[in-house]
Amino acid sequence: MTGDSNGTQTRTLSARDWFCVALACACVVALLIVNSTALGEQTGSVASSGSVNVRLAPFNAKGDGRVDDTAAIQAAIDASARVYLPAGIYRIDPGIGLRLRTGTQLHGDGPAKTILLASPGGGTVSQLATYAKGSILHRDFNPNGANAYVAYVRLTDFGVLLSHPPATITQDAIQIGIDFRNISRSTIERVHVGNTPPLGSPASRPGHHVFDSQGYGIVFGSVPSSLPAYAGGELNTIRDSYVWGAYKGIVQDDEVLSPRSAAHGTLIDRVDIQGAQHLLSQESIYARAFVWRDNILQNVIPQPGGNDKASVLWIEGSDADVSGGYVEAGGLAKYLAYLGPSSTHVMVALLHASCTSPVLNVDRGNRNAIRANEDCAASLQRR
Repeated sequence: MTGDSNGTQTRTLSARDWFCVALACACVVALLIVNSTALGEQTGSVASSGSVNVRLAPFNAKGDGRVDDTAAIQAAIDASARVYLPAGIYRIDPGIGLRLRTGTQLHGDGPAKTILLASPGGGTVSQLATYAKGSILHRDFNPNGANAYVAYVRLTDFGVLLSHPPATITQDAIQIGIDFRNISRSTIERVHVGNTPPLGSPASRPGHHVFDSQGYGIVFGSVPSSLPAYAGGELNTIRDSYVWGAYKGIVQDDEVLSPRSAAHGTLIDRVDIQGAQHLLSQESIYARAFVWRDNILQNVIPQPGGNDKASVLWIEGSDADVSGGYVEAGGLAKYLAYLGPSSTHVMVALLHASCTSPVLNVDRGNRNAIRANEDCAASLQRR
């Protein structure tokens, strides 16, 4: 016991006293953690991220690969901007899909652990083009009337496994994994999409790999800005992701799904695209200022009888930069790079490319440049 000049007495704490204080503080912290976790379980949230958990009440998604979880996950998306998909296989109805809205953030436990598994079914190309059905992740869109803008969507750390027939090519059950048409300023990161499951995934697919070349992995696009339906579709990013097994791996401004599209400013960065008839393509003359860099592009696999235009790269727009990464075309590609008649100021640098079989580099545009290593440079054709 000590005193000061005012006569106030204070007590010096012993080592035992300090131990008791520390123990009490530790107990308080532990109680706070337990209560916080319990609150998260009661409200369907993940306390550390503020996300709702689709496996908890009131959503109660199963994630067992058998029960259809479309309605449960959609309820979570409608209830909260941030939605957590724990490890599991979640069946999704391709006739309905999951509708994204401005600010939606879907995140899982990794592309080999959290899988959105499309049930069999889908649509014709015409139905896909009119937004009728077939897209697993998409926005609501009315092609004949006004639409709100959808922006700032973020998809991370999960897989989307398509379910096309394993032994035939379908014409009326076509699927799109991630449909980013008419969505702006949004991001896809660390996501796996396609008919071929990710390595280490509990999901599997029967059949020959040639039948994996069906459907669309990821689609970017817009409608013309002169139409009442116009609602953006520019400035999107995909990075550090995988697209394995599709008719078109990643397509920007698809000539059938998005006629006269102009998905300006699209960035495709460090994406592994394999096993498609068209690995990476941009198909509208109206799009400008897009960048594809440091991507891995391998193994063009045409649909049976469909290798007349099988390509690694196909570009119709202008002011584009394609560089870096690694290319291994495989033995069935017709084109390494095809630049269409309206393409202008497109710079393609494929300095780490392997062309063990004859392929074409075709430049039918203006003021473009294609650079490739010695294995792939000799076949360049110009206008």
